[in-house]
Amino acid sequence: MARTRKQYSSEFKLKAVIEILKGEKTATQIAGELGTHPLVLTDWKKHFLATGSQIFAKRRKVSKMNDEAQEKSEQFEQIGRLKIFGTLFSKISRSLQMPRERPRADVQFLRLSC
Repeated sequence: MARTRKQYSSEFKLKAVIEILKGEKTATQIAGELGTHPLVLTDWKKHFLATGSQIFAKRRKVSKMNDEAQEKSEQFEQIGRLKIFGTLFSKISRSLQMPRERPRADVQFLRLSC
């Protein structure tokens, strides 16, 4: 029977890393309290120190991506409105055009006979 890996939330990992960085307890003591292995805590700490500066950068990227997505959706909405307006305009303009009169037969006859 295969063992399933424990998955920890990002909040749990952050709290564990903060405890390690405080330096009040050793990684072994914290691991015993949290029920994890000290090497796991060390990996989390290394990862946090390597990528910690990106925490704040990601928010800007996410907000920029959200702004771009919102702008794109507004553009698609405008394209849809313009398509609807174009089809309505063409239908209305067709219905308002005067029907062409066909030349009457006697006028054609007169033109040919002259």
